[in-house]
Amino acid sequence: MPDALIRYFIYKVENINNNKFYIAEQAVTWGSDNFRENTSVQYTSWGNKYDMSPDGIAKLIDSITKSANRKISELRYPEAIVGYVVEELDSKMVRIKQKYLGRVKKKMLLGSKREYVWSEGGIEKQVEDLKQVVDYLKNNDIKTIWNYYNSDSIETKVFNFEESKNDIKEAINNIEGQISEIEENRESNYYKNTHSIDTDQFSYTMEVIAVEDSIVIAKVINSRQPVYRIRKNDMIFISK
Repeated sequence: MPDALIRYFIYKVENINNNKFYIAEQAVTWGSDNFRENTSVQYTSWGNKYDMSPDGIAKLIDSITKSANRKISELRYPEAIVGYVVEELDSKMVRIKQKYLGRVKKKMLLGSKREYVWSEGGIEKQVEDLKQVVDYLKNNDIKTIWNYYNSDSIETKVFNFEESKNDIKEAINNIEGQISEIEENRESNYYKNTHSIDTDQFSYTMEVIAVEDSIVIAKVINSRQPVYRIRKNDMIFISK
């Protein structure tokens, strides 16, 4: 395993409506002999917010634990990535090319992550993914959005229209802020100094339907965001 430093930054946020919640961001630096001089860097901005209840804190801890375990496995075992998306099919089906024959079995659960490579249109793809979520938040019923983000809550929660409306408005502002930051980085030539970033912000979970030689057919059964794109070359790992 290469020398690596995995950091999580947890922020306690209080907005103008006095809503309080936690967010977490991940930063990973790794390399080999000259760790401080020749390194790879990955940054994952926050995607979810966690309320300050026992349920919210438990979800935050679970999210960080899974994220850290996954990153350690990726660094220690490069073969943790078992394949790449080749093609999106109809009915939420995905065609995947295996890296290692025999690793993926029928009924397994697979997860995804995405690398935005700047020289291959990564900036534009990242902005497209972010704008898709903004479009969803702006054009869907508030109760529908609330139900999606609270469907797996351990605690019983009561829908509050005004509070949910403000939360959605804040989420839109945050994502549009990310888009503005990306555009500013483009103008400042920031991306010329880096190759890419990878993230699970737009990840999805699949169940393996069929395996034939090096090709896997899997069906999307869940996603981190309410809307998502399946992109060619998305990285695939075994989730369960």
